[in-house]
Amino acid sequence: MDKFIINLKMGKIIRELNNYSTFIFLLLIFIFNSVIGQQVKITRSDGEADEYFGNSVAVHGDYAIVGAYFDDDNGWGSGSAYIFKKEADIWNQKQKLLPSGVDDYDFFGTSVSIYNDLAVIGSTGDNGSGSVYVFRKSGESWNEEAVLIPSNGSSGDLFGTSVSVYNEMVAVGAAGDDINTGSVYIFEKEGTSWEEKQYIYASDGINYDYFGSAVALDDVVLAVGVKGYLGTGGVYVYIKDGNTWENVSKIRASDNGAEDQFGATVSVSQNFIAAGARFEDEGGIDCGAAYIFVRAGNSWSELKKIIPTDGIENERFGKVAIDGNILAIGANNDDDLGLESGSVYIYQWNGNDWMFNQKLTANDGFAGDGFGSSLFLDGTRVIVGSPNDNDGASDAGSCYVIDLQGITDIQINGNIPTEYSLSQNYPNPFNPSTTIEFAIPNSDEVSLIVYDMLGREVAELVNDKLSAGNYKIQYNAAEKLSSGVYIYRIRTNNYLNTKKLLLIK
Repeated sequence: MDKFIINLKMGKIIRELNNYSTFIFLLLIFIFNSVIGQQVKITRSDGEADEYFGNSVAVHGDYAIVGAYFDDDNGWGSGSAYIFKKEADIWNQKQKLLPSGVDDYDFFGTSVSIYNDLAVIGSTGDNGSGSVYVFRKSGESWNEEAVLIPSNGSSGDLFGTSVSVYNEMVAVGAAGDDINTGSVYIFEKEGTSWEEKQYIYASDGINYDYFGSAVALDDVVLAVGVKGYLGTGGVYVYIKDGNTWENVSKIRASDNGAEDQFGATVSVSQNFIAAGARFEDEGGIDCGAAYIFVRAGNSWSELKKIIPTDGIENERFGKVAIDGNILAIGANNDDDLGLESGSVYIYQWNGNDWMFNQKLTANDGFAGDGFGSSLFLDGTRVIVGSPNDNDGASDAGSCYVIDLQGITDIQINGNIPTEYSLSQNYPNPFNPSTTIEFAIPNSDEVSLIVYDMLGREVAELVNDKLSAGNYKIQYNAAEKLSSGVYIYRIRTNNYLNTKKLLLIK
């Protein structure tokens, strides 16, 4: 009688089960996940073997885009991407994107991003250097609008390694540029055409840094990941100043380890940056870790390092996605449902800390599926790629859309305030540091400044456009101020408030 070995992460119990017992066990897992997971599985109408549908995923509103970079409709490895729309509780395939310009080895679908009516797809082999295709929705149809190519591209640049779109702006990573030192390009829509606006590279970059391995863009922040095969990796943070993105910070993990690939994945939301290090070793060799950084003005400080509590070696925990008060971290080699079946961990911001919420596995997960290889968050909805899933054919791939609202204590906008506020600093009196908290219900220009009693500015804590949310600033006056009474004032386009603080040395 055939037998199966199933590795159960709970307690790491290994049981030997016959075919019938295995069927019952997997059926129970399916039922359990159906109750708590609210999962919708997405597959294609034309899936074939070895196409890795789900190698890249993104979702925004009622539309999702999924890459299949080994699809061969236009030649071996030409690639494709699919658009799905949520209609009632079903995600229906609406369109397969196949630009006429791709052929063998172009790998269209290596990276994808979607925002409102724009879909952006990376094709790292196109024309040798790579290209990025922009599609725009008109009615129910997505039409090719532009092909983005680098002004200084050369063979092997891997332009399109990563993409991120926000409004009418696109960031493109070219991790292979200049002997894999890497670079990033910014494009913006002007009139009827897309224009290259900026070429960004690390001033301290070296060969095989792979600057641009990951990019994440929102209205105020651009984060660029550098996985650094020969080093420890990092994340470069840029803030837009007029028409130019200026580098304001370089982030490294507090416990930098060689070959951890910190920065191979990055995600930005409001004042947080999440960065993955999928080969970090604290939980076991190549177990992986994720790091969360919080913003104060133009500075970013490490808030928390996260490793899975049930982690073991080779889980590759660290594929990150963050949005609002939710953080998702993929571990595509986790083996709860079989070797390398994969999982996703969900964390929630409680106003003070990122706390573990739950662990997700695929309803029908099995060994080798790679669930969590790619993922993206939009509000309380997470889309998870499982590119090695064998539904229909070997490594045909699939993905899952999971609505977290209602199955956990996560509520959409649960931590978004309804009004402006400025709290009294604590402790007060203080020496030498204190905490100032404020809240804004809408995206707004925010200024938070400390003055002495003569009205002279002594410290600028915030001067930037911030997204709606609750904010906490650590202010250290150790070597800057003498004992005395000071005031701090918050000013936005819609709010003004002032409070006193007392420093006693």
